[in-house]
Amino acid sequence: MTQDTINRARQWGIDKKLTGPESQSSALIQHDKLQGEVHELVVEIVNDDLEAAQMELGDCAVVLIQIAEHLGKSFEECLEMAVNKISKRTGETIDGVFVKDK
Repeated sequence: MTQDTINRARQWGIDKKLTGPESQSSALIQHDKLQGEVHELVVEIVNDDLEAAQMELGDCAVVLIQIAEHLGKSFEECLEMAVNKISKRTGETIDGVFVKDK
């Protein structure tokens, strides 16, 4: 994901009035949209359709960008916050899932 792509997704949200001064949406509305996109992602993963799953993952990222804007942060800032938090975690991977130490 390039910075240009993120900026284009951000501008798309403004143009569609999902974010910005004329927004007709909210973080909660976008959360509901994200749940739908995640469901579509799961369907494509189960169907083992790699290309469709990649597209759905991209759709999820676009919605996450809109949610971040509603929360007053950029997607990049939110991602950086998360990476900083998880980079300090200790634990182990069990059956394909990272389980953090308590």
